[in-house]
Amino acid sequence: MVNKKGSGWPTQLLSTVFSLVLLLIGIFIMNDVIKFVDANEIKYTGTLNFYTVAARVMNSPDCAAWEESYPGQATIYQPHLGIIDISKFNNTKIQKCISGKDFLIVLSYNGREVSTEKNPNDLENARRDIFPVRVYDNEKMYDGMLKVTIK
Repeated sequence: MVNKKGSGWPTQLLSTVFSLVLLLIGIFIMNDVIKFVDANEIKYTGTLNFYTVAARVMNSPDCAAWEESYPGQATIYQPHLGIIDISKFNNTKIQKCISGKDFLIVLSYNGREVSTEKNPNDLENARRDIFPVRVYDNEKMYDGMLKVTIK
């Protein structure tokens, strides 16, 4: 028969060792998860930046988005997202919009192709995508495609 003082020590020792082993396994798993998250964050930052700049070109009235004015007591301007104003689609306007980046942007619509560029020969390993857009030209609307390449 075992007295009350010594009856639980093997169980307590085993549970303590088991708890320490589980703690160490948890620390190693968390370390691996943190490394994985950091690597994915770095990978997607460039893609996110590309789509942010591309959206700015298509949707900002400071870039190439068509802006309709409503005269009245105070003239109100309403930008139309995803509609490119061909009068704004030029190198000067787009370079101000995408400052500090090399790019090639080609707008195709109604059998025409218009492009803007900055260092187009230096676009190796650049991100590329094609976006469907509407084009406002001489008070008419056309369907078009915007091919964006940004480095």
